[in-house]
Amino acid sequence: MMCYKDRTYCQFWKECKFGNGCHRALTKEVEELAPQCGLQISRFVSKPDCFKEKGKVYEKR
Repeated sequence: MMCYKDRTYCQFWKECKFGNGCHRALTKEVEELAPQCGLQISRFVSKPDCFKEKGKVYEKR
């Protein structure tokens, strides 16, 4: 299946520490532009591995 920009988008980006700068963020703009191109949006069903909850402290490895 072809999807918009051949990318899977994240609907959890607002909860993510890196969400505002993420190229996978499912923003209003993406939701508006995809149908104009006649393409569907591929979305993550659950939070992706790159997800980091806002406000939580993570250990460096």
